[in-house]
Amino acid sequence: MLPATFARLHPRYESPVAVIVLLTAISMLAPFFGRQVLVWLVDAGGLATVLGYLFVTVSFLRLRKSHPELERPYRVPAAKLVGTLALLATVFFICLYLPGSPSALIWPQEWLIVLLWALLGVVFLPSHEDACPR
Repeated sequence: MLPATFARLHPRYESPVAVIVLLTAISMLAPFFGRQVLVWLVDAGGLATVLGYLFVTVSFLRLRKSHPELERPYRVPAAKLVGTLALLATVFFICLYLPGSPSALIWPQEWLIVLLWALLGVVFLPSHEDACPR
């Protein structure tokens, strides 16, 4: 899903050099945006993280239901209960970011960041064939 440049590893250290350089550059530039912009990014990133947890939880429950025969090297006791509780907790945390809640995102700045990240996700969304190789 990422450009091939980011997949290349350093021949000796086997570390992803291009990714390290890119993240270093972003980290060096970030302070120049100022405290307020960094707060917006961190707050919006919190919602993005919780949404990531939601996708993982839904995937966990869906795979357990649609492919019960898959080999699972890690067994979760009461998997359906654990998955359901994780889903409920994740939805609760997402609700904390909605307007009127204690940690609501600031309108419009933080919501625009979330919207831009979502649009980037749609733009870079792999085709079904790329996402599910056979």
